[in-house]
Amino acid sequence: FLVSFLGMAWLHRKLRLANALLARTNADLSVRSSRDPLTALYNRRYFQDFMRDAPDRPERRRQGEADPPIQALLLIDIDLFKQTNDRYGHAAGDAVLVVLARRLREALRETDMIVRWGGEEFLIFVPATSAEKLDEIAVRVMAVVASEPIVYQGNRIRVTASIGYAPMPLPPQNVTL
Repeated sequence: FLVSFLGMAWLHRKLRLANALLARTNADLSVRSSRDPLTALYNRRYFQDFMRDAPDRPERRRQGEADPPIQALLLIDIDLFKQTNDRYGHAAGDAVLVVLARRLREALRETDMIVRWGGEEFLIFVPATSAEKLDEIAVRVMAVVASEPIVYQGNRIRVTASIGYAPMPLPPQNVTL
């Protein structure tokens, strides 16, 4: 009986260790499948799953606010990025993307989701703002992108961006913001 008990205890311990390792591996895989490996920003797949699974958020008014907060999407495209890659190499382009990801994290709120949408495209999901602040957010993002050249192997790479943005949900055609 004692030998059986010790054998079962050893197997139980081994099973607990294996389950702990499996849980860590699953957590790592979850992060890897939702993050861009270069910038550590969320990737397109994560964002699409997030939007698909997001519950419908009822409009809510805060005291003193005439309009309820809105959500917004901003799509950022790095200007002339192909020329950066062609002139300085793809490693320089990668360095530009990493620096821009850091700048965006620093310029935006923690509640704003920054996504690496494509090669040189970033998407920002703003979960709560006012329609009047969308211009301000877009200008701030463009300013932080172009704030200073990115230095890579002694080369000063000037970077600018184009931004398109829209409130969510989109207003009906007869409503102006």
